[in-house]
Amino acid sequence: MVSSLLTKTIAASGAGLLLAGLAAAPALAAAQPAPPTSASASVTGGSASADPGKTTRGGTVAVGGGVWTFGVNKGRITSVFDTTKFTHKTSTCDGWNRCDKPGYVPAGTLAVSHHASTAFGNSAYWNIR
Repeated sequence: MVSSLLTKTIAASGAGLLLAGLAAAPALAAAQPAPPTSASASVTGGSASADPGKTTRGGTVAVGGGVWTFGVNKGRITSVFDTTKFTHKTSTCDGWNRCDKPGYVPAGTLAVSHHASTAFGNSAYWNIR
């Protein structure tokens, strides 16, 4: 139910193409820090390469008390993060360090960032506070 609602919300925000492109890709949980288990947890953010390659990078992982989906698809870096526990944000940067850095959104609100990708060096980030 929650996953279905999240998918519909992401699709409505314009990130549906990312989910379709990453549906067959395994999540790289090793690229992510362990999610916080409480509000006093020390891990409050993370990042990962969003570059496609021999091993597709990106996917959907549980982090920061929520769900983070990121990757490169059709010339765009997209990062979508949702948590009902914390104020949070997400951002994306291309290989030239040109970034889309939207501000924090309230718990329960979908944070979305997308930016044109470069041939390599693309990255996605999530953060809670």
